Amino acid sequence: MPEILTSGYEGLDARAAVLVGDQLADVAAARAQRRQERLEQERIAAEAARKAEEERVAREAAEARAKAEADAQAAQVAVPQHRIVLDEPLDTPGKTQVQLHVTVEKQPSEDDLRTLLLWLFEGVKNRSGFEFRAHPNAIYIFVYTASRYDPNQTGGWIGRIAYNENSGDTKPQVDISDLRLDAQFQKETRKFGLSEDQRKKIFYEAVGLEDKASMEAGKKYPNDLKRQSEECNRLREMYRKQLLRKFKITKEVEFQIGLEGIAKNWPMPPVPPPPD
Repeated sequence: MPEILTSGYEGLDARAAVLVGDQLADVAAARAQRRQERLEQERIAAEAARKAEEERVAREAAEARAKAEADAQAAQVAVPQHRIVLDEPLDTPGKTQVQLHVTVEKQPSEDDLRTLLLWLFEGVKNRSGFEFRAHPNAIYIFVYTASRYDPNQTGGWIGRIAYNENSGDTKPQVDISDLRLDAQFQKETRKFGLSEDQRKKIFYEAVGLEDKASMEAGKKYPNDLKRQSEECNRLREMYRKQLLRKFKITKEVEFQIGLEGIAKNWPMPPVPPPPD
């Protein structure tokens, strides 16, 4: 082969070798870059895991300290004797709720009742072990007189706490019923010439007759609210007169018995089913 052609091939071979060398260098550099990036990602992930673990440990330590402080405070707080008769948790994606029903045997002062409610609230607020949240975000606590507690008629509480973060609450709302607190601890006495059992019977029948009037009016005029209301008022007045004659009492006495029954959480008849 002529020398000039041989030299040309050698030149091409040399350039090809340079190109191959450059490509190999590029590949090696890319591999090194990927290794470096992977190492950096692993370092970042390890750092994030370390921080998360530190935060978890710090959080658990803070919760433990808070619980210890709450326990220490609770040990120093004198709360009225009580019994928890209902402890009902509800854990859902929408809310984590705890409801307590508590009874007391002896009449507490308003301050003691408030202290009891707040003490119970702190204990519930620090509960853990729920699926959807670390602690409850809705808490309802009701205190009742032990002798008058009825699990099927829960409106006669003497004190309550309501707290719901979903409603924007930042602190618990405490309510004390002065009327029920005084009335429910009164000793049984005769009023209007009637024993308490007799007054309870009148109250029970009066509520039942009101329900009866409402149901009958609704059945008679299911699609006419105005006539239904008028008929309900007419029937209630008619049944009330029958009740007054039956027990030989005045309308004022029946009214006062109604107030007493509500204050003392006397039993009421079950709500009748809606008309067919």
